[in-house]
Amino acid sequence: MNTQKQKVLLAFTKEKNKPLSTSDLVKHVFKKEYEECQDKITTPTKDKEVIKLGKRELARLHRKLLYHLNTLVQDSTLIVTNVKGKGEKHYAVNTQKEQDDYKLKKIVETITGRELENVDLQGLEKFISKGYIKKPKSNYIRKLKTILINPKGKTLTELFILLEDLMVTITDTIAIEDFQTLISQNEPEHLQTFLRKLDYESQEYNIQINLLLEAKSTDQARMTDFLESLKKTNLKAILLTSVEEIGNKNRLFKKLLGITNVSFQNKAINHSPIILGKEGAYSVSRKHWDEYLQVKNDLTGLLYSSTSVVVDAKKVFERKLTYFEFRELIIELAKNMIKAMTHQRRNADTLFFKINHLNKAKQKEFYQANTSYIRLKHIESEVKNSDDELLNLLESTTEQLKEFCTSSETIFKSCGLPTRIRIKLGTTTPTSTKDVVTNEIIKTIDSHHSFANIKDTNQLITIFNECKTALIEVKRTESVTLEKFI
Repeated sequence: MNTQKQKVLLAFTKEKNKPLSTSDLVKHVFKKEYEECQDKITTPTKDKEVIKLGKRELARLHRKLLYHLNTLVQDSTLIVTNVKGKGEKHYAVNTQKEQDDYKLKKIVETITGRELENVDLQGLEKFISKGYIKKPKSNYIRKLKTILINPKGKTLTELFILLEDLMVTITDTIAIEDFQTLISQNEPEHLQTFLRKLDYESQEYNIQINLLLEAKSTDQARMTDFLESLKKTNLKAILLTSVEEIGNKNRLFKKLLGITNVSFQNKAINHSPIILGKEGAYSVSRKHWDEYLQVKNDLTGLLYSSTSVVVDAKKVFERKLTYFEFRELIIELAKNMIKAMTHQRRNADTLFFKINHLNKAKQKEFYQANTSYIRLKHIESEVKNSDDELLNLLESTTEQLKEFCTSSETIFKSCGLPTRIRIKLGTTTPTSTKDVVTNEIIKTIDSHHSFANIKDTNQLITIFNECKTALIEVKRTESVTLEKFI
């Protein structure tokens, strides 16, 4: 919250929360400037120009403060009690919001055993010191991880301006859905200019860009030329397709298999788009995707994930962390994620002003699918080299995490503040393409697989059919990475 807003709320505290007019608040917030204006207005010389200057500067202070008062009214912190005189508004603190904030504090303290205001790493210090997790950056709760953007109705210029505005808020990935419509509607040279600018800006902000598209309604030659051009960039394309489409457009897919920036998602396995982020893959449930489709025309997109943390599974099991300690680590991480998510919820209008403004009619729907991830780095090799005991641990930990999220939701709901809490186990983007993970791990967590290089479309179809794989990411290291999402 900025200084002016803080001074506004402090003014109500000093006046014991009684209603205050705009003029009263100007006196509190801009005390020195207000006194200087009054000196000019009441000048003993009665100089008309000085008096006029004083009134003009006072009007400027009113306008400056009104901006902050309006935002405080919009987020329900203040309410307008009445309008007097020549339209001067009087304000009071919204006590209902105060009650809601108090409830949030008490709920989080009940779930985590810690104060909400202190969004720290209490309980995680011993795990950080041993290298099991990295200490998060100080701004991790002030940003979101991964979002999907709906480009409908936007020109390339408008879309670029929007993406540039949002990049400062994102730490992992921005995905643009229905990109095939932009390919069809714009000249190739305009698209190339857009891609160059987007590629440059995304690297400046150290985030990933996904272009999600379907082949069924797009000119094949134009699609191929466009995807070929991605070789010169760090942008990733994900082609949402099916076994039937691959068979019907065999020549197109043969060409696309040779493009490193293109991945293939099997819509029959996963109905909603999968986003390939820097830390790993992100997905939403079919239910939430269908709900999004019903209101997407009123939204600028969908939040996939707000927070995530990476656990080094290799270090965890090398140092013989007991299974009890492993579960303790996961639940401690979940507690801190709930604190972070609650902090983001309370301060969303300040932290994510641009996003909330764009989705002001449907803010709840924009955030509805939000999922946090606890990613287990190197878990593939650990599973490969272990017995069934590790798989049983992962399964039981997953169940314990689900129960913790469910019970936390119940506490929020019983206090009159229904809140969705979704925290999942997952893996990171693999650093090696040599490991082949056993199928059993798929039953437990979002996992990565590695296979031999796909040389033709028949092999692509076989993998989709027999391995029940949701996503294939082609690698030029003579192998591919497969994703499976439950």
